[in-house]
Amino acid sequence: VGLGTSKGAPLGGNTDERTYDSSLQACVDAAERTAKSLSYTVTGRELHDSWGQVDARTGDSTPVRFRMDRVENNPGRSKVKFTAGAGKTDDSKTLLSRMREEFDRQIAGHAK
Repeated sequence: VGLGTSKGAPLGGNTDERTYDSSLQACVDAAERTAKSLSYTVTGRELHDSWGQVDARTGDSTPVRFRMDRVENNPGRSKVKFTAGAGKTDDSKTLLSRMREEFDRQIAGHAK
């Protein structure tokens, strides 16, 4: 079994983590819709049994990531970690806020 390779720039920006009453698949789909809604370019998408990830870039090439992990013993719940930018800046905070707000809209419109 080989290890995956890193895609894109390393992320070290602002982060926030929330738990949603949605499946891993629903969260990955919502992350992709969020990126498209915010006019980001999706650069990577992974979905596994216990986790998923969507990487994207903003119009000015700022990296963003949605990392989803299935809540143990509860497949209908997922933890989503939002990461914006490569540094902890005010711009990254603003970007993070937009990502969360749009993700919340997308997941609410498609929740079970």
